[in-house]
Amino acid sequence: MGASCSARGERPVAQSADCPWAARPARSADRPPRPQEYECLEQENAALRREIGKLRDELRHLSEALREHEKMCPLLLCPLNCVPAPRPDPAAGCLPR
Repeated sequence: MGASCSARGERPVAQSADCPWAARPARSADRPPRPQEYECLEQENAALRREIGKLRDELRHLSEALREHEKMCPLLLCPLNCVPAPRPDPAAGCLPR
């Protein structure tokens, strides 16, 4: 995804031109984060929230498309599909008996 402003080693970090602290080693636990680190984290959180919003929109769109497809899909409407038939194993036909 986008740039990660905190290099905690939890996931890959992509350095961004607007976030020069992305490649820094993880900060020591005995000191508070710097204001720049807060700013980077806020930028990263905002980017992640935007991506989540886009993914939710895509999920809604695809779910609606699936519902519409299910209404007219001949494979789903066919009464023969009510009883599932066993599928032949494709590899079984190639093996000697």
